Amino acid sequence: MYTIVEKARAKINLHLNVLNKREDGYHNLFSLMAGLDLHDLVILEYYDLAKDERPPEIRIENGGGTFSHILDSIDVNDNLITFAVKNYLKNAGLSGKLHFVVEKNIPHGAGLAGGSSDAAAALRAVHSVVKPAIEGIVAKSAIETGSDVPFCLTSGLAFVEMKGEAVTPVNRELAGFVLLINNGIEINTGHAYGLLNRNLSHGSSNCCKSKKEEIIAALEKGLPFWNKIFINDFESPVFSEYPQLGLLKNSLYDAGAEFALMTGSGSTVFGVFSDEKSCMEAFHYFESKNNRCFFSKFLIPAVL
Repeated sequence: MYTIVEKARAKINLHLNVLNKREDGYHNLFSLMAGLDLHDLVILEYYDLAKDERPPEIRIENGGGTFSHILDSIDVNDNLITFAVKNYLKNAGLSGKLHFVVEKNIPHGAGLAGGSSDAAAALRAVHSVVKPAIEGIVAKSAIETGSDVPFCLTSGLAFVEMKGEAVTPVNRELAGFVLLINNGIEINTGHAYGLLNRNLSHGSSNCCKSKKEEIIAALEKGLPFWNKIFINDFESPVFSEYPQLGLLKNSLYDAGAEFALMTGSGSTVFGVFSDEKSCMEAFHYFESKNNRCFFSKFLIPAVL
């Protein structure tokens, strides 16, 4: 046996439209997601796999990190790593024992896909030790686990559609430095979707060609054009319940950000700055006001 180490990258939504509600309970989405260098570490410390019908035994050990307490508060059976690995093993016809160690640096319930990215990292780790490899099994297991997991398999920059399984990489480099502010508010994703009150219909998210063209044009023009195009449908209802998040977003512009938005269903808001110096000045300013701040960079080109 040998140790497999995977970086589980945080993501932000640079653009997010929530379209129709689906019959399976999910929603069709249209989003532009970007990976960041803020990451957890997911370590496959031990594995013993075989063709077996017995339930797998999965252990997840707390490996420290800024938010290590999150791991202690989540039962192993409720951890997305466990769901992802069980889905993979079921699809592969395998069982066995696996021991993971997780260093947790991404806050929970923050719209940064921390749990989803951990699950994706676990899938990559397990897939790397299963021989012979089974085509399509990682993607299948990812979407069975959660909507953000398919994007988190590779991170980078991509359009994400349908309920999350349609991921189209975007070959563009992103300029700028990212300041994330998360003050510990945890927003239940299901509640946030309920606030949108989308209707059940048979439509598809594959209807956004013109919007993609607008987004690509904004990316090509540069950071000052992002706020003319990029939006997040969750902002209005979430800011109504948590007005302090809207104030933080506006304060990021006041502090020199060229673009600011809430990511996912919240609660993290972020600002993108054109240079590192101005970003760090804003970091220290907001930190001095008792905000929980993180500095990060974009993953372009994608780095695993």
